[in-house]
Amino acid sequence: RTARYAEAQLRYRAQTIARTELIDSVNQGQQALWGDAADQGLIDRETTRRVWIATPDELIDPICEALDGEETTLDEPFPGGYMAPPDPHPDCRCALGLRFT
Repeated sequence: RTARYAEAQLRYRAQTIARTELIDSVNQGQQALWGDAADQGLIDRETTRRVWIATPDELIDPICEALDGEETTLDEPFPGGYMAPPDPHPDCRCALGLRFT
């Protein structure tokens, strides 16, 4: 019984690390792409807004629920000083989007 519990905890930890690193990589790559597009004049840094998109389900974290729909420029942090998911916490499943004004 103890061995099964230890294996389950190990799987949970591995999934948490994998999800966190994957979301971080995706969001960092997306932000780099947006930065390159702004540098090339394809999008305007001042009028293009990043939007925090929380996963709307029963697993939502209170921090992410509060950030859902918040907007900022491409270079400014979100409220709380967060730049992108999974910044608030491990196992974050949020994403970023763009809004053009």
